[in-house]
Formats: sequence, structure tokens, C-alpha cells
Amino acid sequence: MFRQAIRERFSLIDPSRPGQSDHSYFEKARLFLPELRALLQSAQNMDFAERDRAFLQRRIRNTPENAVQEKKHLTEQLKYMEKYWEELEAGYTCRAQAILWLETLPEGLEGLTAFLEQITDRYVKALVLSITIHDPLHYTIHWFDDTQTQVEMSSNVKDHRYKNACPNSVCRL
Repeated sequence: MFRQAIRERFSLIDPSRPGQSDHSYFEKARLFLPELRALLQSAQNMDFAERDRAFLQRRIRNTPENAVQEKKHLTEQLKYMEKYWEELEAGYTCRAQAILWLETLPEGLEGLTAFLEQITDRYVKALVLSITIHDPLHYTIHWFDDTQTQVEMSSNVKDHRYKNACPNSVCRL
């Protein structure tokens, strides 16, 4: 599931799939580790939470009393961002360790392969804030950079548990 999420999030589609070229896949594979390191480093160095919090609080205070929907939207946005910043801060040490690990991996396709084969739960924690399981074949990954990826797994295996997994609700990890 995580490999599929990585492929979709970073547009690393296997060239054996129809319509994909070897050249674009190898180019994306070559750039994957440097781009991921840069994204992680950016998240580590960036601390705009206080500035953004103050900005949103100021906007909420300055919203006219009759603009109830706008005030509600801004308040919800601030609440969402507070939760995001808290989750991001919790992963600081894991991201620092992941950056060091990524620097040890070879570049190019070999590095991508090593990444996918060697990634452990500690490094997944550096990249992922949450995983929402909708059912055994559908997931949503909330990444450290506040993006989300919808993952649809393909399986030809019939599983009796599929019908009863998370009935009428969503399971969150």
C-alpha cells in the first residue's frame, strides 16, 4: 500500500503500464530522492506557524460581525492548521533521521529501489501524518507537506473480510 502511495504521490508510474515511457519513468526516478530530501529539509527549516497563526487570528478578529460564514471558515482553517502544525512538530526527529538515511541511498533508479525496499516504520512516520483506511482497497495518505493522496489498490483476491471492514464509517490510523 505504501509503495503504491509513493508511486502515486510522486508520479512514479511503472513503464510497463500502458502509455508510460521508459524515459519519463527513469527521469522521475532519478529526481525522486533529491526532491524528497529537499521537501523534507524544507519542512524541517520552515517555521511559519507563529506567523500564520497570528495572520489567521487577525483575520478572524477583523472579520465583520455579519460575515458569519467567513468567520466560521477562518476559524475552521485555524483549527485545521493548529492540528497540522502539532502533527508536523511531532515528526521532527523522524524527519531529521530520514534525511540522514536518504543521503546514504544511491541516486537514480537504484536509489528509488533501495528506498522502497528499505523503508521502515520510522521513515514512514517522517513522511506520513496519517493514513485513513476507507476499506481494504482504498486509503488516503496525509503527507508531511499537507498534501493528500488517494490510493486505490488493485486486487483479484476475494476476501471475506472486505464486506465487513469499517462498515458505514472510515477507519483512521
